[in-house]
Amino acid sequence: MKPTLMQHKDIITQSLAENIRIKILFDRENGAQKVATGIVILEPSSRTAPHVRAVEEIIFVIKGAASIVTASGDVYNMTSGESVLIPPGVEHYHENTGTETAEQLYIFAPQGPEVSLRDLPFY
Repeated sequence: MKPTLMQHKDIITQSLAENIRIKILFDRENGAQKVATGIVILEPSSRTAPHVRAVEEIIFVIKGAASIVTASGDVYNMTSGESVLIPPGVEHYHENTGTETAEQLYIFAPQGPEVSLRDLPFY
């Protein structure tokens, strides 16, 4: 097996919600066997809907400022270079808390949640 290169021209941007886009980098469809990765792009003042994953989710802030807010009211504020591990079963949402576009790398392990993301409309 050889490494798989993902180039800019091969990355498809999809619309998750108004002012939120997603880019799937690696999952089963392009060679990853155990994890799925991608980028969530949140415009200022935007946030995802609350959701729960059955897998571990790691969020790494690439650019901007963002928070992860749990159903129990915990708030994890992060800026570029910071990350958080969200255990399975924790209801949460992602929010851009800054004045510029925020970009977050997500990692799901094991794979699973990314399947529904592939069905989103293209941007």
